Amino acid sequence: MMVNKDAKQNEKKKRKKERTASYHQLIVPSGTDVINVNSNFNDNVNAHEEFVEEHTVVVTTELVEEGSITDQDGNFTSLEGMPALHSPPAVNSKRKQSKEYESKHDENWNRLFMELVDYKETNGHCHIPARNGSFGKWIERQRELFRSTKLEADRHEKLVGIGFVFEDAKVATENVKWNTRFVELVEYKEENGHCNCPTKNGSLGGWIHTQRTLFRSKELKEDRYEKIVGIGFVFENAKVAMENEKWNTRFVELVEYKEKNDHCNLTSRKNGSLGQWVSKQRTLFRSKKLKEDRYEKLVGIGFA
Repeated sequence: MMVNKDAKQNEKKKRKKERTASYHQLIVPSGTDVINVNSNFNDNVNAHEEFVEEHTVVVTTELVEEGSITDQDGNFTSLEGMPALHSPPAVNSKRKQSKEYESKHDENWNRLFMELVDYKETNGHCHIPARNGSFGKWIERQRELFRSTKLEADRHEKLVGIGFVFEDAKVATENVKWNTRFVELVEYKEENGHCNCPTKNGSLGGWIHTQRTLFRSKELKEDRYEKIVGIGFVFENAKVAMENEKWNTRFVELVEYKEKNDHCNLTSRKNGSLGQWVSKQRTLFRSKKLKEDRYEKLVGIGFA
């Protein structure tokens, strides 16, 4: 019985020493000869102390039981919950691959941008249709990113800097045509003093008719409306515009008559065309066909 007991104690001590050596080897870097497998200190104690101080690791001198340690003063500490020892983090291969992909993606973007620059220099515009192979698809992709506010600011500046328009080719072409007709209307106004171009006046007349139709259906874009109004364009057809001009001419004559005679009581027999016009206004008023703005003008000067 005593032999078996001594053998068990010796076996227990042996396992304790092996665990002690194993524990110290875990906390001391490989190649540092500070503690050997028999738990004896070597001559390089100072090096060991410096290492421990630098890494703030308290090395226990004796491992007593599985799952716990005691220091030299006999204080007991459980190993449960102690932080695990980790090896240095591995290189993040995914991050490295991501950087390589971004670099390649930037290189591809700049290559296609230079193609766009060359296209602009050759053709005078950047209106490339989406069906134009991979280049056209790249153009369409930039417009999609712009609409979703995901286009990078530096790329947006580059594209705008060469005159790139963030509309598809169809819309951009339509805008070019509209602006061409608008310039023609400006020139017509400078030559004729008005914008009452008849619809039979070729492509410009047809374009004017379209603008009036869009205006009545409330489909004319606001920026276009402001441009047209800005040059004195009237959103009535030529016939209506001329009729308005005639009405205003007669109204001015009536104002002058009122200033001279102190009243507006004209008769068609004595006052010619002005008298006939006055009679026409009264007829329209009685039939409730006189336009409100005209009614207000006449009442404003004392017309009865």
